[in-house]
Amino acid sequence: MPFLDRVRQPSELVALVERLPGNANPHSLEAIAYSWAMAEDYATAQAALDRLVKALDLKIGWQAEMMERAKQLAQKLNADPQAAKQQLAEWEQATVKNLGV
Repeated sequence: MPFLDRVRQPSELVALVERLPGNANPHSLEAIAYSWAMAEDYATAQAALDRLVKALDLKIGWQAEMMERAKQLAQKLNADPQAAKQQLAEWEQATVKNLGV
């Protein structure tokens, strides 16, 4: 995606997403939280996950799934931040496989 060409670090992705219109939607909030975790700013990642959870509507299936991922990641961040980063890497690989890219 051309607009991502200049993004080299997770914190750069956060800055980009925060500048986009509609940056308070669940997908943007999830990207921000995950990026802070990858940047090893775990306190900010936890705060971003909390913001995400508060924005979700559990009556909507995909948002309920997002909530489960957010809770799982928050637990791992508290217990073992490196395990949280590993979880993100596993989710990334599954996404790549599922998309066939």
